[in-house]
Amino acid sequence: MESENHKTIEQEYELLLSQYSNNKDANSYTGALMLLGGLVVIAVILTYIRDGVSSRMVFMLGLVMVMFIYYRFRINKEFSKVKASELLLNSAETENNLPPKLSYLNTGLDQKITRVRMVRLFYAVIFPVFLYAAKDLVHKDLTTAFILKTVPFVFLISYVVWSKFYSSEIKKLENAQTKIIRMNKSLNS
Repeated sequence: MESENHKTIEQEYELLLSQYSNNKDANSYTGALMLLGGLVVIAVILTYIRDGVSSRMVFMLGLVMVMFIYYRFRINKEFSKVKASELLLNSAETENNLPPKLSYLNTGLDQKITRVRMVRLFYAVIFPVFLYAAKDLVHKDLTTAFILKTVPFVFLISYVVWSKFYSSEIKKLENAQTKIIRMNKSLNS
């Protein structure tokens, strides 16, 4: 009975590993972040060419830089956790041991969830900045009063939209983690 349970969990692990082990999402998310950040930088540069330096431009570029640095910091932190889990998995003593395999998969899913949440945050913050930069580029009449009146509304809408956009992906990854937790409990019972 225990051998049958172990075999079933091993098969479920292999299925989950094959579903979530590719890095296509990481590449597409990074590309999307670079595109949005690049659009903000281009809009700011064009505004600089037209009008010269302004405090709004410096703020927009600074915000993009801070968001990129924060994104890289969080992703690198998760990456180091995955590497540590991979080292444990590859140790000779745990060659055929399911708990380290499940832990490795769970850590990898943590990294994917963190990446999606960071992309969601990045878009929620930087997309409105891009809209303001584009409006400033197209219409010179972007005033501080207009920005102060609209910022809370624009950022709130952006956060709601991007949260909704990425909610199904986050839910799918969290469901996979729940499945891993159940498999781990099943091993220990």
